[in-house]
Amino acid sequence: MSDRISPLLGDSTDRQLEMMQRWQDSIQQTQQMQRRPNEIKGDADADIRDKIRRGEIECPTCRDRQYVDQSDDAGVSFQTPTSISPGQSAAAVTAHEREHVTRNAAKAEAEDREVTHSSVAIFYDTCPDCGRQYASGGLTTTRTQARPDKEQQNFNPFAMLDKTI
Repeated sequence: MSDRISPLLGDSTDRQLEMMQRWQDSIQQTQQMQRRPNEIKGDADADIRDKIRRGEIECPTCRDRQYVDQSDDAGVSFQTPTSISPGQSAAAVTAHEREHVTRNAAKAEAEDREVTHSSVAIFYDTCPDCGRQYASGGLTTTRTQARPDKEQQNFNPFAMLDKTI
């Protein structure tokens, strides 16, 4: 989840790849932390797994899943681990990534820069126990550039031609 404003440079693709790798690494770390010794496995627990998938009992994996912001922006949600149901995860992750977009635009304005591009990607996964789809995270990318000077904005390259004709 990138919250940094990257200037419009030639290495922006490399930076995006680096941010994607950091995001994937953080997801893997989160998934490893969420694994429980009593995960539902094997034929002995097939009946329990079927009950979870039918919704007769609550899925422990979905119940215990927590979302934490991986960026260095302390002004957005999910600074502490937060539990969200799979049905609400897409809306919550989308709203969280929108916070990054808004804060990046404000930061660019404060630095007298303009946002040239902003994108949000939401990633989905499927719970291995109950089969429900949920939003597993997101990535915000924002590019900015310095604002042109007022003289450059009003520059007319054809003005010289008009005077000589």
